[in-house]
Amino acid sequence: MEHQDAALAFAINIHQRLSRDFPITPYSNWCNWVHAQSFSPQEKWQRLLSWELNPTSYVDRKLFRYDWQLYKLLSKFCPGGIPSEHDKAVAYAKFLSAEDRCELVNEFYASSSVTAGANAIMLSVSNIISSVLGPVGDFFDWVESQAPVRSKRCLDRFSTSRGERGLETWDSLFAEFGPGVSVSRDDDKLSSISEKLLLGSVTSSCRYLATWLGTVFEGLPRTASRDVVRGSRLTFVVKRVGEARTICYEPSMNMLIQKLIGLYLKHRLKAKLGIDLSNQERNRSLARLGSLCDSYATVDLSSASDLIAALPVLQCVSPGWFRLLDDCRSKEYFDPMKKSWCAFHKFSTMGNGFTFELETLFFAAIVKSAIDARRPLNRAIAWREVAVYGDDLVFPKEYTNCVEQALLIIGHIPNQSKSFCAGPFRESCGGDYFDGYNVTPFKIKDLDLNDPTSVVNVFNGLFISARESPDLRSICCRFDRALVFIKRWLQSHYPKLGEGEVEKTFSKTLVEFDFQPSNRWLWSFTPCINVAYSIYEQRFVPRWLLLKTDELMRKHGVTVEYDITTEYLRYVTLNGGQHVGMWEQSCRFKRNLCLYRQKDRRTANRRAGKSGAGVGQRVNPLPNLSESHCPSLVPAVCSFKDNTVKFQMGTITFPTLVTLN
Repeated sequence: MEHQDAALAFAINIHQRLSRDFPITPYSNWCNWVHAQSFSPQEKWQRLLSWELNPTSYVDRKLFRYDWQLYKLLSKFCPGGIPSEHDKAVAYAKFLSAEDRCELVNEFYASSSVTAGANAIMLSVSNIISSVLGPVGDFFDWVESQAPVRSKRCLDRFSTSRGERGLETWDSLFAEFGPGVSVSRDDDKLSSISEKLLLGSVTSSCRYLATWLGTVFEGLPRTASRDVVRGSRLTFVVKRVGEARTICYEPSMNMLIQKLIGLYLKHRLKAKLGIDLSNQERNRSLARLGSLCDSYATVDLSSASDLIAALPVLQCVSPGWFRLLDDCRSKEYFDPMKKSWCAFHKFSTMGNGFTFELETLFFAAIVKSAIDARRPLNRAIAWREVAVYGDDLVFPKEYTNCVEQALLIIGHIPNQSKSFCAGPFRESCGGDYFDGYNVTPFKIKDLDLNDPTSVVNVFNGLFISARESPDLRSICCRFDRALVFIKRWLQSHYPKLGEGEVEKTFSKTLVEFDFQPSNRWLWSFTPCINVAYSIYEQRFVPRWLLLKTDELMRKHGVTVEYDITTEYLRYVTLNGGQHVGMWEQSCRFKRNLCLYRQKDRRTANRRAGKSGAGVGQRVNPLPNLSESHCPSLVPAVCSFKDNTVKFQMGTITFPTLVTLN
């Protein structure tokens, strides 16, 4: 607990320095007043976020940028740990509220009071979903065809549906367990791969799928589906300071099959609708265009993952696909508050392996159906005008009302504080834009003062937020006090930490630079701390790199031994992964190899020409003499003593060796 309070106090100090230097606005005055009081760090955090900041009330882009950075800096702060009882009670009440709403939606669709308009929307949604999913047999054929593939490049069997031919790169389809925990027969959790292989769990309805999966994938023993359990278990995790979240962890084999279904849905969405769930640039580009031209609306949904009711899925999905999805999901959950098993009214939960892909497919179909219902016949909206990523929706703003009404039909409520259809501001998938300018603030999500990479991430994130131009040629001086505070703390605790150039790539979709910090050094325009000039790179680079490495856990100088079984070794060999309990991450400074590549090259050259090349000399490479040009010039003796190479048909003299200073 003391460690979490220290991390929050460190983040509050950063916020205090920013609020002092930012322009005077009503919100910055409020922040300065809060920092001047003798509140605890958590009380300051609560009061700083109690202010209601409305982006539509701003006219000046620069003033909004400063206030938006102050408001969002600590909005996602999560120190980790165990949630308090009060936070659990609030999250539990929210979970029950979502269950009650799903029950009402199921009763609505089970009755005969469904309107003609709602039936028309659901019929259109069903047609779109059926065209994307295809026959359920294609899923089984796809898994069986991809299971033995060991290459990372395979034929794209869906490219023909878009009129294209070629190869698409994806990772081979392996039966890979995730890093999360799973349900066990006893009131315990399965965390390591060995536990999931030897003490695996499965629901009764999913047992035939687990048997089929064992025949397809090598390395899955029968013990992976040994124990039959009733369903998932409800638990609580920390979302941010003072707030918890409910998740349901699934049986191990159910989760494995759910992940395969989610992977299949991801490829079908990309092939049929052009929705790439591995890239968020499409949502961001339309959000930027909407803020510039006031042409697109961005809608965010509240508790989207907990409001997928069962009966709408039954009506929109084909019988074969519904049986597959229904058999591998958990229909019951253990309630730790009531100490009893309860039936789900929702179809899938947070923790289910295909929830994200399934909700993306449903929301995309609902948005398309609602818009097409308002347009003339034979003039359906193109999919390129719609962007969906989970519960982040972007579509033309003139259809906002009809889309929101269609979402209410299946029980989903737009989050009005994060949905924008008018004004100069839009946000979607982590990209915030005001009048077409990127004003995305940096948010401190997790901060561990014992982990230097997390503190370096805070410095580099604020460095990006302080840019005055899209290409990061200069930064705003109002961020200097906070950046100097973080840098001095790092230098006092980690003297080897150096500075380096900014890491960035250019995005052709957004037409701007994408900054990707690796947290190996501090970003700077003119690196001068713990740097050296690399002849190989032709620039200044940090002498030491801060790297995270996986090491075997040791106790009293002895490596900790775990249950490494034959089944585990065979599974890891075929499918990848590592034992969860055996490894721990540690941060270490390692020498930057960019400083030694040139030295290694000169050493190799010296060894190649011992007799002639000196310590500071470089041997010029031999000319390209192919057999087609000089078929008879086959070297017999090579001597660098006289700068000559003797051949059977003659001698070639090379220029004088160049001395390097």
